[in-house]
Amino acid sequence: MAQVVPIGERGRGGAPVVHFDRAELCRLLTLYSEHVADGEWRDYAIDQQPDRAIFAVYRRAREHPLFTITKLRGTDSPAGWEVASGMGRLRRAATLDEVLAVFRPRPHLVHN
Repeated sequence: MAQVVPIGERGRGGAPVVHFDRAELCRLLTLYSEHVADGEWRDYAIDQQPDRAIFAVYRRAREHPLFTITKLRGTDSPAGWEVASGMGRLRRAATLDEVLAVFRPRPHLVHN
């Protein structure tokens, strides 16, 4: 017979699995929809592992992700965040807003 296990208790030895909460997921999907509207991104995927939750964005579904936004379980801190592109880490910070600053457009000089 199947056993019902609360989501927070799933994983190895009853340790809670890292996951995105509603506010974090809303922030990620808002960023995603902005880039879809600009024609830059076309697909996303969410992966959940015992020590991390990953939001990956793609230009095309059959390619490797352009960016991964990862929520990490901290060893002595509650959680950390990381944005990577390919094998390179672009930013690591304590909050989601700090790592998403990577996607803010930089101001540039406009010549007339």
